[in-house]
Amino acid sequence: MVDHEKELKYAIIDKPPFCAAVHTIPVKNVLTRFFYIEKDGMNYVDLLNLSNTDVFRLATACTTSGDDERNVLKMDKKNFGTNFELKQDDIGLDVLGFIDNNFLEGRDVIKCTRAEIHELNVYGKGSFMKKHNTKDKRKRENTFASLIITFPTPECEGGEFTFYGNDRSWTWDSVKALRHSKPGSVAYVAFYSDVDLDVSPVRKGHLITLTYHVYIQERDNTRPVAIPRGVMSNEEAFKTSLYNALKDPTFLPDGGYLGFALQCMYPIEQENSNLKHLLECLKGSDAMTRQVCEQFDLPVQLKAVYTDIEYGEDELQSDFAVDNVIDPFYLRYANEEKFLDEKGWRVCPVNGNGDVMGEQSVANNRPEDNFRAPVVWITKKKEFSMFKSMHHAEGWGDELYTVEGFICLMAKVGCNDSMQRASVSFS
Repeated sequence: MVDHEKELKYAIIDKPPFCAAVHTIPVKNVLTRFFYIEKDGMNYVDLLNLSNTDVFRLATACTTSGDDERNVLKMDKKNFGTNFELKQDDIGLDVLGFIDNNFLEGRDVIKCTRAEIHELNVYGKGSFMKKHNTKDKRKRENTFASLIITFPTPECEGGEFTFYGNDRSWTWDSVKALRHSKPGSVAYVAFYSDVDLDVSPVRKGHLITLTYHVYIQERDNTRPVAIPRGVMSNEEAFKTSLYNALKDPTFLPDGGYLGFALQCMYPIEQENSNLKHLLECLKGSDAMTRQVCEQFDLPVQLKAVYTDIEYGEDELQSDFAVDNVIDPFYLRYANEEKFLDEKGWRVCPVNGNGDVMGEQSVANNRPEDNFRAPVVWITKKKEFSMFKSMHHAEGWGDELYTVEGFICLMAKVGCNDSMQRASVSFS
């Protein structure tokens, strides 16, 4: 029997250590020129329109790598310049925004990345790079990741990138990705600095790449912003797992909710803060989760879930999911009815079969709780997604009471005979 909860969870948290995408640049764009020093002086080429002659002259101007790990030509950054920019708003190109969105999760979402160009590489027929790791060198350089951009060249085959980490490997074929894209496209891949990499031998033609070192820095503005996103490296796995769960009649047969505690940290004001505006500002796995759920027509909401609510003898008997982060002052008058007035509902943890989990949930499953929402928690709350408020309760002296909660995504799943489940398809 398939454990759909586990499959969904690991599809989110077990991400490959790289992210890759392809972007098409308009033909009239002139920001792809590459200027370099050769024997007879200066020359330049258009990186989007490289002829065999251009590639030959570039290769002639390069030097050998000088080590046994890679049979590849290189050109140091001191010998070239380019007007190619990683961010071009007029054509929707934002490579660093893409890296931020895929790599910066947890507390790091309040930061951003910057990149410094490192070298040009020319792989001819038979050129390769052996599996190697330069993490010690990159650690000294304080690099967070590396970025490799591949430009289209005539009749290139081979040169696949393979990444190694956690006893697993993943392959990205930038040449194939470009071959199946529109003319004038570039392919880019970023990978963490502690990852091993090899490049398979080029079987035909030439592979031309620009390599950048990527660093983390503080973001000037820490307010949440919407970041353009491409296809994340774990998106296909999550989409497949969710599809399989929805097509399984034993998974939430009577319907319910999938709960996803946020994987990133966001600045949230704890004073009646409505969470709807954050939907468009989700990052990383949070944004991917929302997008895939909506592809399967699962309504998605952001909720503040309040837990461990102490209020003297009137301790609330349930966890509550509400639309707003409630002002601590309001909580001094808290009771179940007031929480429900905040467009909220009681949370009832269940497993994938819809069975109630935990003694407390069973004990509190009173007949009057007909609107308790069955929730299958896929990802658990993290420290950075939690908030805790302390308040005085009138009439209880100087004693402080605490209210603890966390922000999560809730995706509503229909019952087995619903149109929602019947119309699920994978494309």
